[in-house]
Amino acid sequence: MVGVWDSTVERPVMQLLDQIVAWLVPAMCGGAVTLVAVVWRYGRAMIHGLRVLLRAEIIRIHREYVQTNSPIPVEVMDEADDAYSAYSALGGNGTGTKMHNEIMAAHNGPTRKEHS
Repeated sequence: MVGVWDSTVERPVMQLLDQIVAWLVPAMCGGAVTLVAVVWRYGRAMIHGLRVLLRAEIIRIHREYVQTNSPIPVEVMDEADDAYSAYSALGGNGTGTKMHNEIMAAHNGPTRKEHS
């Protein structure tokens, strides 16, 4: 007796492994491609949603302070600057830039603590 893994046993085992690999590798690759596509789609949706929320915050600050010609507390200017930085990094457009520049050029008012 030659051993457990003689050629009569080895050949069918190797054929079975070849069939498993031939089926498994394409299935795993297809699953990976699908996963990447789903993550890409939802990632783009999340970026768009964040950009919309940041733009809404910039618009709110602009409307509340610049359009009413009210002094802007320093903290609000910092919030507007932070919102604009993130908005711009996410691919925001020139409208946000225009409003940001107007907010930054507006008259500084008292801090929130001084105002209360």
